[in-house]
Amino acid sequence: MDFFNRLKTNSELKALAKQQEAIKQNTEEATSKLKIIEAQIVTKEKELNNLKGQIEDTKGRIIGEELKAYSYPPKNTSSTQLRAELNFLNNRITRIVAEGVIINRTTYTVDGSSKKGEEFQKYYGESLVISFNNYFDKKAKAITVDNYAKSRDLVGSYFTKMNKRASIIQTEIRSEYLCFKLETLKLLLDIKISVAEERTKEIEEKRRLKEQERLLQEAEKEKIELAKQRRMYEQSLAKALTETERIDFEAKLKEIDKREADIDYRVNNAHAGYLYITATEAMPGMVKLGVTRRLNPLVRIQELSSASVPYPFICYGLVFSDDAFELETNIHEYFNNQRVNKENRHKEFFNITVQEAIDVLKNKFNCEVHFVGEDKCIGNEEK
Repeated sequence: MDFFNRLKTNSELKALAKQQEAIKQNTEEATSKLKIIEAQIVTKEKELNNLKGQIEDTKGRIIGEELKAYSYPPKNTSSTQLRAELNFLNNRITRIVAEGVIINRTTYTVDGSSKKGEEFQKYYGESLVISFNNYFDKKAKAITVDNYAKSRDLVGSYFTKMNKRASIIQTEIRSEYLCFKLETLKLLLDIKISVAEERTKEIEEKRRLKEQERLLQEAEKEKIELAKQRRMYEQSLAKALTETERIDFEAKLKEIDKREADIDYRVNNAHAGYLYITATEAMPGMVKLGVTRRLNPLVRIQELSSASVPYPFICYGLVFSDDAFELETNIHEYFNNQRVNKENRHKEFFNITVQEAIDVLKNKFNCEVHFVGEDKCIGNEEK
């Protein structure tokens, strides 16, 4: 009995061994297939990433083409010139509308009458043009550089929508009309940009003239004072009893010469002045970057403090420049994304820190920043 049990057991062991071998072989095959599948997954992932990259590139090119559809008006094109172009274009549009050539029609009948069909087509076509023009006017009124490409697309889509409706009665608005209106849209944006730039330049010019006027007043007052000092020191020099006194008075006269030369330079150089960095507790988180041509730039800070603010403006830094207005433009452009009022570009307030402004002036524009601080500001001398 034991003999037969052993035979049975041996047979079962052999069967199990074969199963084990089969499982081992299947496992190796599965492992091999798994490796192949994993490699295929890696390959497909690379292909997918490449396709995603191509899609992004394509989207980028499409966006680029949309943006290229609008180009800013040439800098030498005035709003007056642009309005003349717009007026000429509007006259052309009015003429072709009056001539009735913006609507294409094919034979259409109403109650078996082609005449009734033609009248219906004319009436319906005019209604479509009015509807399209109303939609266009809404988009044109709100046109900006940022929404220009999207507005063009929307106007084009609405035009297609109108023509799809008109196709039911064998009518369409000619594509030339859409071209005219899109050209009108661009001119309207050109005019808006040009007017804004002209207004900014006008404000800037008024500001410069005001600064120049105040500088001349200060220069005249300062020269009168220096002339008094010169006469006093010249008289004292003539009466000097010792060599030390003579040298001292001559040094003071040379200092007056230098101060007068500095004043003449400031008066004759219409761009020389100070860029100032200032802030007030009344406007936390904001820094004002402005320019003054005043002989003493701190006077300008004092004027800011008297402009109905509960806390005074403190000057945290000054930069003298032979072209202060260009430096101001450059620093404003650098911080344009942090500008408090982006719609009003002549405003000089930015959501930055004083240290950020100082670092950019020193490291980006290679300026020498003279630190002032609260204790040296006019009106705070005794603090």
